[in-house]
Amino acid sequence: MPAELLPAVREIALGEPGDPVRHGLFPSYPTKLARLALAAQGEYDAAVVLAAAERAYEPGRPYHAHDALACALVHPGIGAGERAGLVERYAGHGRNRRGWRSRKRRTASSFGAVGTVEACGGVARSARCGRWSSDGSSRT
Repeated sequence: MPAELLPAVREIALGEPGDPVRHGLFPSYPTKLARLALAAQGEYDAAVVLAAAERAYEPGRPYHAHDALACALVHPGIGAGERAGLVERYAGHGRNRRGWRSRKRRTASSFGAVGTVEACGGVARSARCGRWSSDGSSRT
């Protein structure tokens, strides 16, 4: 990501992965994508991102922080083994438990983030990341 874009992308991100936002409980699609782009560039501390992903689905959280898990999966400072462990722990739950819709979305977010983000000098070259669109106009 060009250095001159960093301040604008940070402003759109409204904090770090997993953070609730002032204007509402859930981050908007542009906010999620900005967080994902910053994580893919290594702009967040890897330990902070990993901790946010580990806390993303704790009982009592105000929302399930799918963005934190996606950010951990693309962060260059988080190793393949740690990423695999996150996917195993948080994306592999059965359908019979309460909250299946969230787990279904979490799986899509996980694999979408890994499959679509290109951290080679671009923000996030894909228009989509799992169920997030770049302009917030559609959900796939």
